Amino acid sequence: MTFLIHTGRGTLIALLLSGSTTGIANAQPALDTTRVVEYRDAHWFAGARFERGSRFVRNGRFVAPPTRGADSIVPMRGQYVVPPYGDAHTHSPDGGFNFDAIRDLYLRAGVFYVQVLGNSRAGRRELAGQINTPASIDAAYANTPVTAYGGHPELLYESLGLNRVPFPSDPTQRLAAARSRAREGDVYLTLDSLPQLPAVVRRLRRDTVPVLKVMLLDTEHRRTILVDSTRAGSYGLSADVVRPLIDSAHAMGRKAWAHVETAYDVQLAMDGGIDGLAHVPGYGVADAADSTLDRYRLTEPLARRIGASGIPVVPTIGLARGSARDSAAQRRVRTVFDENIRLLQRYGARLLTGSDTYSDAEIIVRDATALVDVLGGDASSLIRLRSVTTPQAIFPGRRIGILRAGYEASFLTLGCNPLNRRECLLDIRDRVKQGVQLRVPPAE
Repeated sequence: MTFLIHTGRGTLIALLLSGSTTGIANAQPALDTTRVVEYRDAHWFAGARFERGSRFVRNGRFVAPPTRGADSIVPMRGQYVVPPYGDAHTHSPDGGFNFDAIRDLYLRAGVFYVQVLGNSRAGRRELAGQINTPASIDAAYANTPVTAYGGHPELLYESLGLNRVPFPSDPTQRLAAARSRAREGDVYLTLDSLPQLPAVVRRLRRDTVPVLKVMLLDTEHRRTILVDSTRAGSYGLSADVVRPLIDSAHAMGRKAWAHVETAYDVQLAMDGGIDGLAHVPGYGVADAADSTLDRYRLTEPLARRIGASGIPVVPTIGLARGSARDSAAQRRVRTVFDENIRLLQRYGARLLTGSDTYSDAEIIVRDATALVDVLGGDASSLIRLRSVTTPQAIFPGRRIGILRAGYEASFLTLGCNPLNRRECLLDIRDRVKQGVQLRVPPAE
């Protein structure tokens, strides 16, 4: 596509928006920090509706209309414009391997902001200079989650190294992976008792990342799980280390997010002073036995406490729906997981969208739409979830998600009105990030 830009000198410049397929796919010329660009005559999302008009951009931010007029004009011809999308629970990009494809997948889907809740430290270092720039995605990292020896995600990562599968069905392979510590310090850390905490904190202090992830998996029944050789890798931290670990995270200036499986895990996380929940209990209930369902149900007092705290909660409903492959599993998801989400909504919980994937565009979309459906929201609710609430929670110190003066000039132009058809949110025609027009190659 080509935009015709009217310059302040009355000439026309053709701005090519077609994708490049070599090098950094969305590399752009350096931004002129003094010139004002007017994006003229578009429908701009304003929280519940679209307002027709123009926006002015200088040095990567929206600004008030200048008295002297703009230096150049981009005619928008009535297009619909929304802020870029976010994904608050992902695990990529996680290194240089296949990074270009992952970055372009996110940008193609309109996702500019991601929170990576568990990744390789070495992989994060490989991406220095390739993320958190106007020409790429912005990512907030947690680096190494903290779990117990043999717990989740140790089994996952060690098994990938030993067996090239995340969760082997063979008990011998599973046990060997759970006992391996080859990747400890890079993709996870272990903490089994309070005397070990100072050493773990010293290792955490090596990194300056905004988030720490703590692993809680059916903590109430942890002792039973520990002696069951068939459930290697199905547990996390013990209850006694949770509060001291979260306090240590806060002392380092980090927010602590919890992987939770059950209502008891959530209670433990809340008692420990957690700053975010990476799941809602029951996201894995599709495979649970009916006799265990009560352990996943939130109580009203706990839901009220979560809502009053204001902490962000990522249900990962796309993951839950994807794992419900038969009618019995779908029933369990509806009667436990969906009801937990509605209960949290009733008490004003701050719900975000997050796919918990390695950059799966289908699940990213499915998560947001399914969450809004469960909450009974309309199309504007879906836009706010994807474009406002989630990005602002990932980067709370930044002025993003609003299309007005003082905020970062990042936006997506759509081919139709998403208030009439939700599918329009996928019909992305152009992408602008901090005043830079992005060039993203088409999907192969």
